[in-house]
Amino acid sequence: MTGTVTIGGRDVAMRADGSTPYKYAAIHGTSGDLVKLLYSGTEDDAVFIDVMTRLGYTMAVQAEGADPGSLGQKEFEAWCAEFGPVALMTACTEIYRFYRYQAAPTSEAKKKSGQSTGK
Repeated sequence: MTGTVTIGGRDVAMRADGSTPYKYAAIHGTSGDLVKLLYSGTEDDAVFIDVMTRLGYTMAVQAEGADPGSLGQKEFEAWCAEFGPVALMTACTEIYRFYRYQAAPTSEAKKKSGQSTGK
């Protein structure tokens, strides 16, 4: 699914699909925190903000078609520097919703057009 998330008043193109957790792992060196947060939850706001900011970056570079193997901490920090810290923090919920509920619109569209969703 492609769409936009607003960060600091700027619409940022994002793409999320089944490869996103693997691209997240390739860029940030781990996928465990992403899966744990999304499916187990966390009470720690700092962890949520960090993971969602990293996920937002991953989906933004995925939308650009960038090779995740060529990206790392330096590129992530440069992307973060484009926004104010409060803008990134307040966008975390929107990033979470975009990723977590990405399949719903696609599934609904397929059902309406008569295509199977495989479920």
